[in-house]
Amino acid sequence: MFAYSLLPKSAIKAILHASKYPHSTVIGLLLGSIENESVSISDAIPLVHHWSDLSPMLEAGLAIADGHARSSNLMIVGTYVARARLDDRALDWVSQQLNSLLEFKHPIALVIDNTKLRKAENPFIPFLMTDSQGSWSNATPNQFNYTPSKTLTSCQPTDLADFDDHLEDIGLDWLVNPSVTVVSS
Repeated sequence: MFAYSLLPKSAIKAILHASKYPHSTVIGLLLGSIENESVSISDAIPLVHHWSDLSPMLEAGLAIADGHARSSNLMIVGTYVARARLDDRALDWVSQQLNSLLEFKHPIALVIDNTKLRKAENPFIPFLMTDSQGSWSNATPNQFNYTPSKTLTSCQPTDLADFDDHLEDIGLDWLVNPSVTVVSS
């Protein structure tokens, strides 16, 4: 059984992405490293806010992000999604299908509970694939570790770029988002 730890940088990028586009469904990728059955999610790549279905743009972004992850000695270990509707906390079909395309066969899917974004609560609802047929269920506390901390960032949601933003302005670095810095206190 795999255990997943979400590190501050990846959490902040996912939260900034959801906060930047509260009117849209956003999808992003989780990057990490695997040692034995422990998955450390150390970064996130904001993928889309326009093309939130299985489109050629989503697949192109996934392919580019996969190359970036490999060059950074990381692996795409899952996805995150924040739905446009505040009350939608279910794992959607697109996220399930996107995770099935990943090389890592034990991906995690994080659904962001938008109602918790402005609170000091954990906004992430973790789902794990339970079998090779693509069934999903909620992760147990033993399987997913994220504790909202006093991690600080001076970044605003507008500092973050996703692949859709990059398509509109190729000068935006959506893979690294160098303006997103994390300071642990």
